[in-house]
Amino acid sequence: MKKVLFSFVGEQDPVSAKTNEEGSIVTLYQHIKPDYVYLFPTAKGINIKSHTEGHAIETEKWIKELIDPSANIFIRPLLINPVVYEEILGALYLEIPKVLDELNKLGEDFEINLNCSSGTPQLKSSWLILAYGRHVPNPRLWQVYNPQYAQPGKRLEEIKIDFIEEKSIINRIHNYTELGFFGVVKIEATKLKEISINSIQKHRAQLVSEIFGAYENWDLMKYKEAYEKISKVYREYSNSQDLKEVMDILGMQKDYLNELKKENGKETIYNLVDLYYNAKRRLDKQDYTETVARFWRIYEGTLYLYMREHYNIEPTNLTESSDRKLADEIKGYLNLRDSSMPLGIYNSEKVLTYELKDKYFISFIESEIEVERSASKQKKKIKDVLTELRNKRNKSIVAHGMKPVEEIDAINSIIVCEEIIKKIVLEEESYDLNIYPFKRENYMKVMEKLLA
Repeated sequence: MKKVLFSFVGEQDPVSAKTNEEGSIVTLYQHIKPDYVYLFPTAKGINIKSHTEGHAIETEKWIKELIDPSANIFIRPLLINPVVYEEILGALYLEIPKVLDELNKLGEDFEINLNCSSGTPQLKSSWLILAYGRHVPNPRLWQVYNPQYAQPGKRLEEIKIDFIEEKSIINRIHNYTELGFFGVVKIEATKLKEISINSIQKHRAQLVSEIFGAYENWDLMKYKEAYEKISKVYREYSNSQDLKEVMDILGMQKDYLNELKKENGKETIYNLVDLYYNAKRRLDKQDYTETVARFWRIYEGTLYLYMREHYNIEPTNLTESSDRKLADEIKGYLNLRDSSMPLGIYNSEKVLTYELKDKYFISFIESEIEVERSASKQKKKIKDVLTELRNKRNKSIVAHGMKPVEEIDAINSIIVCEEIIKKIVLEEESYDLNIYPFKRENYMKVMEKLLA
């Protein structure tokens, strides 16, 4: 592998007039013995008070005469103010790709070494900015100490920036977790595992990647895949005392997923509650179209569940109803030609309200809730809110129109949806909505315990 040195040029190169010691470029050259050297001095120009082209030429001469006559040194002057970051970085963003292109054409692998000790403080730190931003591929960064402050025999030290990148990735992971972007968290955790030099950090990053890969499946309603991944982690770490709080959460999530994966094509309290929280996550991501789409599926599914449990009616296919007499009456009331087709929302509401005269359902839709308005809140009957949302839905891309779904309609959908879940789905069940194990507070706590 070829070694390449990139360096700005300072006024202490090639030799310091103050200490009569070799400057950082010469010192570093002797240590790493590069195959190619690219020097980036400040060019002469109008209003450029500090230029180092002459120092670059002297540095090349010094190395070739006293160290290595066959040295490959290329001088690339930059017409910049060496104390203005905008000018420095702007010039480097243009020049570095050209140099990398030259190196790539050699057809050989190469390792880039950056000298962070020559030039102004702004020039020196610019290498850190480029390295951190991945504008230079996998560089090694070096600091050359002033001989007055260096320990005997130690003028060089490699600068490790992995910890900076690790901190940045961890911050991104926490932000993406809060937003519910589980797939992105999984990718970032994999990156963290790859670059971390801490074995415990690597292990925790791998755990995060596995757990949030399961959460990604769960969010996409791939319950079986999510269950298998959560179960695998739980089996492996359930006895780990340092992960007890995480395992407690995963244990509850595993049990809930076990219910969700029992697919029979019909609504249950488990999948309706899960879909409600899924809709809330869509609202958090400002995905209003999917929020509203999920709301209407929840409402329809709730009506179906209610009719099955209270009337032994199969609303997706009346011919499969346990109460065939009532099913025939409903078929006649609705004047259905094909009773094997799903009733849908409109017919289900109609049957419950006018044919079955269900007092609980009628009381529910006649009750009032507080919904959002553009600059205030308003109390309104649930049936009127449903009519309002239905009319808007029919004109939107969720149904028959092309209008976008507005934020306020998505918010009001969730408000109504919570009432539906609490008052109908969980009406007679000993189930507390707040114990649902895949809420934001749950996956945020998992993250906080694994990557503080």
